[in-house]
Amino acid sequence: SPTAYLNVHCKDEAFATWEKASVRHPECQVFNSADEIKINYPFLIRLNNEVTGRSSYLVKNKTELDHYSRKLEEDFNKVKNKKPFTKKIAVKFIDASKEGGKYNLSYRVIVAGDSVITGYARLSEATDWVAITGKFKEEMGSLFVKYQERCNNIMKEREQEIIRSVSSLGLDLQGVDIIEDQDGRLYFLECQPGFSTGYADWRRPFYNPYQSPLVEFILKNQNEFKTRCPLYFNNWLNKKRLFNLIFNNLQK
Repeated sequence: SPTAYLNVHCKDEAFATWEKASVRHPECQVFNSADEIKINYPFLIRLNNEVTGRSSYLVKNKTELDHYSRKLEEDFNKVKNKKPFTKKIAVKFIDASKEGGKYNLSYRVIVAGDSVITGYARLSEATDWVAITGKFKEEMGSLFVKYQERCNNIMKEREQEIIRSVSSLGLDLQGVDIIEDQDGRLYFLECQPGFSTGYADWRRPFYNPYQSPLVEFILKNQNEFKTRCPLYFNNWLNKKRLFNLIFNNLQK
């Protein structure tokens, strides 16, 4: 429905719905002027309908707020007429760092109907708060497996909570982004279509994963992936199986 579409496209709408459904999410505030923001530092200022860090700025003090609010205003003015539901929002920044602050971590979990199908962990260096698959580096290798295993366990242990984060939005096939704070609490960030391909101006191919260092690492360590994170290896990397599982669950 159109209402459910806004829940996947506009983060403020999703947060408002999650608040009513008692799904944990970062504190969020819609604002027009930066001096209206009541959230304590650090926080992100961003447009409500962008992904992968586009038009998103991490703010840690007043000086940065003054600087980045001007950049966000420029971003807003470029799109507000094309996308009238675009808003400026502030979102509390949750410390999702791991390994003594060396890396940032996030999860993407695919939900179809009443089942968690698969998911994967994503690492980025501490200086980069946007943890996505493309940030993989060869030196992350053993930790990449470690956190795929962690993701595998979360998907099994917290399955109903994850499913509710999607169903409460009126959605049935989504990739939900999740982070974990220093006390192990899960925070739900946003939902995106399960096979979101990103922006039209991105470099091809639109396939995940396709980055050579990551693909080579997975191929060299297949047995470890099969054993420690089977939901990732069997259900995400095998796209034929992934599609079948998704559509079978949607047909139930």
